[in-house]
Amino acid sequence: MGREHVHLLYIFLLCYQLQTIGAYNYQVGILYGENTQALEASTGGSLYKKLYNDAAQFIAEDNLIGDSDELRPSHYSPPDSQFVRNSHFETIRAVCNNMINGKDLYGIIIPDDMCDICGGGIGALIGDVYTPTFALDQAGGSNAFKMMPVEDDILEMLVGVINHFHWTDFIFLYDDDPAFSIMSAMLELSKDNGWQMIGYGLEDDLEAMFEDLKLKKVKNILFYCGFEENIIPVRDAAFKTGVMRDTYHWIFGNVGAPGLGQEDFLQTKLRQDGAFITRFKPENTAIQFSTTNPIPVSKWPYREKAAYDAMLTLAEAIKHHQDTNNGDRPESIPTCGSSKRSELIKDLTEINLEGLTGHLAFNAQGDRINYTINIYSGKDRHNILKAGQWTQSIESWEKRTRQTWPKPGNRLNMQPFRQSDNEAIKILCIEEPPFLFVRGRTRGTRQTGFQDFGYEGYIPELLEAIKKVMEDDGMDFTYKLELMSEGNYGRKDSVSGQWDGMIQELIEDDADVAAGALTLTSQREEAIDFTDFFMKSDIKILIKHPNFGVQEYPFAPVFPFHVGVWFSNLAALVVVTALLWAMARWNPYEWRQMYKRGETGQEEGDTFCIRNVFWYLWSTMMLQSYTRSPRSHSGRLLSSFWFYFVLCMVFLYGLNLDPFLKVSKNVLFIRSMGDLLKLEQTVHYGVVRHSPTYDFFKHSKDETLQTVWAQMATLDRDPFVARLRDGVRRVRRSNGRYALISEEKLLLWEANSWPCKLYVTGGTSTRIKYALAVPSGSPLRDQLTYAIRKLRAEGVLGKLEDKHWQGSQRCANQTMWEDDSMYSLNSNDLMGLYYIMAIGLVLSLIIFILDWVFSIVFPSEHKGGGRSFARPPPAQQPRRNDMDMDDYGAAAPPQPDQGGSKTDWI
Repeated sequence: MGREHVHLLYIFLLCYQLQTIGAYNYQVGILYGENTQALEASTGGSLYKKLYNDAAQFIAEDNLIGDSDELRPSHYSPPDSQFVRNSHFETIRAVCNNMINGKDLYGIIIPDDMCDICGGGIGALIGDVYTPTFALDQAGGSNAFKMMPVEDDILEMLVGVINHFHWTDFIFLYDDDPAFSIMSAMLELSKDNGWQMIGYGLEDDLEAMFEDLKLKKVKNILFYCGFEENIIPVRDAAFKTGVMRDTYHWIFGNVGAPGLGQEDFLQTKLRQDGAFITRFKPENTAIQFSTTNPIPVSKWPYREKAAYDAMLTLAEAIKHHQDTNNGDRPESIPTCGSSKRSELIKDLTEINLEGLTGHLAFNAQGDRINYTINIYSGKDRHNILKAGQWTQSIESWEKRTRQTWPKPGNRLNMQPFRQSDNEAIKILCIEEPPFLFVRGRTRGTRQTGFQDFGYEGYIPELLEAIKKVMEDDGMDFTYKLELMSEGNYGRKDSVSGQWDGMIQELIEDDADVAAGALTLTSQREEAIDFTDFFMKSDIKILIKHPNFGVQEYPFAPVFPFHVGVWFSNLAALVVVTALLWAMARWNPYEWRQMYKRGETGQEEGDTFCIRNVFWYLWSTMMLQSYTRSPRSHSGRLLSSFWFYFVLCMVFLYGLNLDPFLKVSKNVLFIRSMGDLLKLEQTVHYGVVRHSPTYDFFKHSKDETLQTVWAQMATLDRDPFVARLRDGVRRVRRSNGRYALISEEKLLLWEANSWPCKLYVTGGTSTRIKYALAVPSGSPLRDQLTYAIRKLRAEGVLGKLEDKHWQGSQRCANQTMWEDDSMYSLNSNDLMGLYYIMAIGLVLSLIIFILDWVFSIVFPSEHKGGGRSFARPPPAQQPRRNDMDMDDYGAAAPPQPDQGGSKTDWI
């Protein structure tokens, strides 16, 4: 080796020695607890220990401190004594005596699980006796540097998100502090925000706890815990018991909650029919950090990221101190409780850097500031949709991004939920007057508002009112309507169990809302969610108006008596006529025999001939008067019983006539579905196939409704119609023989449409509700419910209903006379009587013509104007004897001269 080579080797060794002498190791104490010291199953080493070592290696390789200085972690196992780990005082003493005093540390990093019963906040306790302390969990109100957002910020973010979703009732699941503190604070805010919140602490048997929660029928659950390790067991128990399935909405309040980003959970277990999940993740840049952990950094739990960031933060503070102090190194703090504060405190409040948990900056109290949290919401395959942001400092966010914060004065910026379309909320509708009209019957998709694109009716105006409520609350509600085929609301196939129509679109997340005459049923609620109802309706009956052409049998007035009774009455008339004629002819005290004896005139003698006897009995049956009655006791006795018989028959006929004349009005008096059974002989009835009414009868357990359902097919070969308009057409053409059972609101529209020949009846039998439908667990459920309830309280819903069902149709504004006249007898009801009167008129006219013709053909029979009424000659007058006595034995008064008097007795 030459001299030159020796000199070069000497110079190299000298430089290396100088560099080694100049390098400095900054010791940082790493403390562990029961969970953070756990060994990693795959390698047998501590996961957190690897994180700290990886961070130290990254700091060294990138020379983040400078001058080849290193940040070297000193790992300390948790105290072994159970007494120490279960006592605040003993824990602090153990940490100070065994891990800090005399170690020349530049900082410590501590998790909350060092003390089991401390209820969180052990970092706050240590932070008040040693600085700088980096707390990986909540440490509010202390001098520790908090890697977690402080409780007040978490509380504000959770309250804002819940109010954005317009939750009114929800369950708050929590474990210990600080979760209990946040729950208590939210409980105090519940009254001002209109919440009905139930605080529920975690129990040892999680599955039993969730089975109990299911009984409360609350679908919104907020979960926040102080120990991240509780999240995965709670998640698994909720999924197993069905509480993390359809219809539920979960908010995981922990930022970067572990277990929710795992592929085997979100992408497999919650891939289909899962709950709607809202979660929070820190916003961070795409900076690459060195790590030996095979799990991607984006999947790390928040505490793991915070542990890594604590090392980066301390390194940045040391570098900042050197840069601002001419390269001087900061002094270490060797003991707890020292009156001397670390020189790094000032540097820690001045640095700004990007870490795994987002922007890293602290204020003078050690609170985390200037960070931003991204909010994600969704379900099934849409579980990673970004729903908004919450920023700790709007000013810092605008400076960092060079943009304007969308919500001035509000640190929460939530986007409208749009799962099926990025541009607008997709709302499915069906043309069903008066809920929705399409001017010109244009089909397809239209952008709101409806005035410009041909949509009219209750639903478009309701959506516009909801939009106004949302926008007044600062929420965008841009939507578009898409029409589906008529009547295709959705039904479940009994064989495959699959839904079709609107409901299937919601299940597959191809639409955000379904609006229209969609009724809320228990079967549909198993597949989708409904908002609060916007309208109630009864199930009623559509009939043809009794005043407009409803004609039963034209000779209904003869129905009070059976045909056998009519023939019996005719036979009675014939028998009584014959018997009375015989008595009048041969009884010595009757007029005929008196005439033969010359005691009366011919007129009296002919009073009870066969023809006059018939008319005498007929006239009394019709309650007419008569001139002469029978003189004999037998004749009078027979007449009395005939009068009694006639009187009973007339009253019986009158009493039974009314129901037959008003048979078309029977349906007006239906007050329950059971009353339909009384009309089985006069009215057939049916429903629209696969409609809510159809399902109501088909699946009802009520015996009366089951009987009505069975009788539909019994009375009519095909009682069902495919569409409502088909049923209405059938009612119009059925002459009152067919009635359509359906939802009252739909029937009222048809009944109030011209021509006004339909009527809705049925009383109050069964209430159904119309509501907006959304995918299961969708946040739109609570948002739309909030808007609907607000519109109801302001009277908007009532005004819309009156406008479209009362004020816009000709038949809806009938006078009291027109409305009440349906209960009165009308010309249609009395048509049979008019026919009978017409028959009488025709017969009378025919007889009149025959009499007139007969008088012309045989004039000699009518000369003198009638028969002779001359009395017998005086010689033939009988002497007064017993025949001149009246019925009581007294002398009869002398008879006046009856010549020229009228002879007809009727």
